Amino acid sequence: MNRRMHANLTGKNYRQLKAALLLRGHTLRSWAIAHGYNPNTVYNAARGIRHGKKSAPIARELASFTA
Repeated sequence: MNRRMHANLTGKNYRQLKAALLLRGHTLRSWAIAHGYNPNTVYNAARGIRHGKKSAPIARELASFTA
């Protein structure tokens, strides 16, 4: 996963992601727990702070909400 994917989830898109999750009845925390992820890792992946192997699949899943 390249950094460009993570960069797409920052700023305006981060707010869009949160709004899209809320429309589906989730917060980032509740989505993380429902999918078996650590909420802090999900927050960091969504903000583009984490770029490791755990964050890459999370970022891909979250990006589908803003596409």
